[in-house]
Formats: sequence, C-alpha cells, structure tokens
Amino acid sequence: MKKDFQENFEIQVIDTNKRYVRYACPSPVWFSDSGDKDFVINQIEHRTEPLITLTIPKSRLDELENIYSVFFNNREIAADQRRMFEIIMEQRSREQAVRRRVPGVQEAYEHYSTLLHLTGYSDKIDLD
Repeated sequence: MKKDFQENFEIQVIDTNKRYVRYACPSPVWFSDSGDKDFVINQIEHRTEPLITLTIPKSRLDELENIYSVFFNNREIAADQRRMFEIIMEQRSREQAVRRRVPGVQEAYEHYSTLLHLTGYSDKIDLD
C-alpha cells in the first residue's frame, strides 16, 4: 500500500503476518483418466495472499465508499451513454439507407433540413 494513500486516508497497518486463503472448485474433468473412464478429477484449488489488518477512521471509510460508488455509478452511466450512442448511430445509418433508396424521402429530408435551418432550430450541416 502506498504511503501517500495511507496518509491521505489516515490508515494504519497493524498486522501483516497473516495469510488469506481463497478456495475455488473448478469444474470437474470428466473421462480424463485413460485407465478408468469413471474417474472424475475434482480438485479444490486454493490461492493464498497476504492478509493485512488495518485501522481507518469511519469518516475516511465513508469517503472511500463514496469514491467507490461515484466511480462505479459513472461507469454504468458511461455504458448507458455508449449504448445510446450506438442506437442513435444505427438509427442514423438506417435513415441514410432509406434516403439513398427512395429519392422522395431524400428530397423531403433536404426540405425539412432547410426549414429547420431557416427557423433557427439547427445549423445547416450535411451529416451524410
């Protein structure tokens, strides 16, 4: 853990001599023994890592939780915005295909675009 992070959030490390064990049960491997096809390998894997005991003031922990929630909420919002952008771009591409296929639709689109420009609702920009 970086010293500036510890100092900023007033974290004190109490103990670093312990280990944390994570157990994982992988999916069984069927028919892997060449001699006995009924034998199933089903081992439990474990990984260890250092376990650190800390003290942190409640207000600083609340601040970390707030940072965590802001980060993950923004990540979800960004994903929603990306999906919305993709939907808009798909719709625009479908509209362009219809305008290319049907000349009357292209002409109506150009008239509508000109009217919007003349009324001041949009700049006359050709997006094609």
